[in-house]
Amino acid sequence: MRLLKYILLSLHSNLKSQLFLLNNLKYLSICFFLLFTFSIFGQDNKLEFLRLTENALQTPIYTLSNKDSSIRVKVIGVIHVGDLRYYQQLQRIIRDLDYLFYEGIKMTYSSKSAIGLIGVKNEPDRTKQDVKTFTNLQNQIAISFKFVEQADYLKPESNWINADVNLNQFTEILQKTNLSLEELSRNLTLDNRNIFEQDNESRDSLRNETDQNKVLLWYKKKMAGYLVKSAKDLCFNEEMRIPREAIIVERNKVALGYLKEKLINTNPSELGLLYGAAHIPHFVETLKKDHDLEVNSIEWVDAWSLKTN
Repeated sequence: MRLLKYILLSLHSNLKSQLFLLNNLKYLSICFFLLFTFSIFGQDNKLEFLRLTENALQTPIYTLSNKDSSIRVKVIGVIHVGDLRYYQQLQRIIRDLDYLFYEGIKMTYSSKSAIGLIGVKNEPDRTKQDVKTFTNLQNQIAISFKFVEQADYLKPESNWINADVNLNQFTEILQKTNLSLEELSRNLTLDNRNIFEQDNESRDSLRNETDQNKVLLWYKKKMAGYLVKSAKDLCFNEEMRIPREAIIVERNKVALGYLKEKLINTNPSELGLLYGAAHIPHFVETLKKDHDLEVNSIEWVDAWSLKTN
């Protein structure tokens, strides 16, 4: 973790140390799993939840409803650091919802994070420290890539409901599956050596690049590619079944339990789920299967601009 923090700070302060960063970029990408599983592309028939285009990394908003009900549900997948315009657009969408059920593991210590690190007692110190570490790394990623953090721009309102586990519950989930946050990060398939070997021409030209914005854009595109790959593996690969159950499925069950109380209401309403992008496939499939909802529309939002300025 110390090496990772040093890499991030080096990227922010001196983009010319490119060879060092290239050799160590896989350590930076290890921590990116928190961006789509904590507040995360078409392949065969798998549900899309994170998309990389020529100009942007995008997250989706799924709108679901039932023809016999007056309730609509928006499942909003997010990445937890991104462009300011990204969160401004999400703000406009969230503003019209009657209730929003949002992600955030509850903790005792006071945090600036608006997206829920709030209040339980007697948490295991090791897990608490691991969560703090990842929160700090998220902040360093935002600084290094000139992003902003979700928690600073999507702040809970009176109609927001924290629909996540507390730290005790999350620790119990990890213990049942014999996992730790550190092990979860190691489980992601983020060995990028082959990717760089296939991109020698681009890498060599970068060594002599004097425009720091172009260098930063190159790294952003690489990190976006790793993020999509690791998110896809987490959600769909059989080898990732146990981590997927621990950090996605078990927490989704809690959120869906909160949502269910509103789904049985007969009054017209529009509900929202705001969670990391990798939670979206399980959410959507469960709402379709268990609540007879159908997908009406999918809207894609640019989370990271990958355009040349």
